[in-house]
Amino acid sequence: MNLKHAVTQDSGISMHGNFKAIAAFALTAVMLAGCAAPPYRAPGTETAPLSSLAVVKSGPRGASYFHSIDGERVPHVLLPVDRWEVAPGEHAVVVGLRTIPQMQASTIPMRFVARAGKTYVIQYEVKTSWGRGTWRGWIEDESGTTVSFPDTDQSRR
Repeated sequence: MNLKHAVTQDSGISMHGNFKAIAAFALTAVMLAGCAAPPYRAPGTETAPLSSLAVVKSGPRGASYFHSIDGERVPHVLLPVDRWEVAPGEHAVVVGLRTIPQMQASTIPMRFVARAGKTYVIQYEVKTSWGRGTWRGWIEDESGTTVSFPDTDQSRR
């Protein structure tokens, strides 16, 4: 009788272990599915059809982002935004780079002209030497052509 009880107990532990593994897998899948925030729509474009807007995406590994668009700070609450929808026309933007907490990356002001129905990508390059790093950012269109240029007007920051 003790043997039967031991087998039942072992089966219960095994099932409990499987349940834990399944629950952990399900929780991980839910967390990964929600790793990014919904697209950010610039103020005044909330009701516009997507085809009438320009889409800007974060660069490789989601590391680049808009800090502000036309002087309006882009909210980054709990989840990182990696897609922005803006009205056509020229925009003054400030681009940032998400880094590890120990490294502070400054933001870069730039301008670009957005065209309706087009997609753009915020690209970046990081250079490091002896534990220090610098980075540069730019915006490209779908063909890989750089469409941004430096914004030297300090009043919009």
